[in-house]
Amino acid sequence: MNEIIERKGTKYIVSYPPGTVYEHIKVQYRNVDTSGRDEYGLVTVWYGNEKVLSETKLNMLSDRARGGIATRCIEKLAAFEWGDIIDSANDLVRETHSQGNPIVNLQEGSIQDSLQYLVHPFLLLGRHNVLYGHGGLGKSWFALYLAALVASGTSHGKIHPEPANVLYLDYESEGEDIRNRLHALCNGIGIDIPVIHYRDQRLPIPKDEDRLRDLISELDIGFVIIDSAAAACGGEPESAGVAASFWNSVGTFENASGKPVTTLTIAHVSKADIGEKGSSSPYGSVFWWNYARQAWEIVKNSTSSKLETHFGLSNTKSNSTAGSKPRNFTAIFDNGDLARSVNIIETDVTDNENLMQNASTYEQAHSYIMETRRKFNEEWREGRPKMFPGVTAQQCSERYPGKSANAFSQLFSRDSKVEKNTFVKMDGGRWDIKYERNKDMEFLNQSSPMTF
Repeated sequence: MNEIIERKGTKYIVSYPPGTVYEHIKVQYRNVDTSGRDEYGLVTVWYGNEKVLSETKLNMLSDRARGGIATRCIEKLAAFEWGDIIDSANDLVRETHSQGNPIVNLQEGSIQDSLQYLVHPFLLLGRHNVLYGHGGLGKSWFALYLAALVASGTSHGKIHPEPANVLYLDYESEGEDIRNRLHALCNGIGIDIPVIHYRDQRLPIPKDEDRLRDLISELDIGFVIIDSAAAACGGEPESAGVAASFWNSVGTFENASGKPVTTLTIAHVSKADIGEKGSSSPYGSVFWWNYARQAWEIVKNSTSSKLETHFGLSNTKSNSTAGSKPRNFTAIFDNGDLARSVNIIETDVTDNENLMQNASTYEQAHSYIMETRRKFNEEWREGRPKMFPGVTAQQCSERYPGKSANAFSQLFSRDSKVEKNTFVKMDGGRWDIKYERNKDMEFLNQSSPMTF
């Protein structure tokens, strides 16, 4: 029959060359499972744009089952030898599936110029992303904020999304609560309320996989939010098997074009991990960490109030990059009980003490020098001008105990020698920011007298 088979993610599509009697026929197998004694697949048959057979579960080893499929096709369109078509397509799919993925030559092919994001830097396009942290810090609010921007295709502040259809799978709240939050967010950030598809989930993802896959394909979903992991996984989060089953199911989600969707799974941390500096990973098996391509931890800020929630986001895992810089946000509520307007604005990272404790050595050093500079400037503002004395590596370490003085010394030495150097060394093993010091010198050269 000269069939042509194409593999797209979890799908096998059998078609026929133009000019042949079967050129308008297409047989699709999905979710093929050969792990047991029997082999199963979900079969759909088209003639042109007309569906001859809606998706049906087929025992691929059963002559009777294949005959039943052929009979149903004959009842719909009797002009073809459906028994031969189904048998031939079935054999080809089984053979192709047994061979696994083909060997590819990594020397060949194009190289990506840059990483693709649905929302830079929080959501890697077509990958699994995780947002985790303690309860009550704003994980669901921030996820819904991203959903609103993606669904509307609207930028807000420094966040620029790619537009996509959104599905929110909710295990934690009620539809009314999410609707109220969405309306409040859109009112606060000043955008029209977009279409966001919402589903109140009862079954865990692995047990609802088939139906979810159908919905995602039918609605051409590009972004799925899962809130939250513990309920969605369908078992003990500490179990490696449970976590693996969850991610395997999520990995089958594809849009109408057969491309993987972008997912954001919200996760909590264990009670034992709750502390001043947060946790290093989501609660449960290490598989929650390993399967995700990117993870962000939400970090509290002690300055939050009833009408303002201050939170930071720390990029604790990124498989494709060296990681992104921390980001800090403030959610502003018009009402502490039932908000009708919620605005989310990005604020300075240094405003979040807990976030800075998890920041890079460079960010900590830069932040501490600027912090010390501001205090110094306030002290001499009304007196005689003086040059900022700088800071030592030991002082930086005392400010951020998680890093040693040696780590800051190495940073200063390295970053003072690069082409676009940041730091400059002074007497007594002290360091300053070069750009800021040059500005001071220009200002003080115009002042008289000058004291050092």
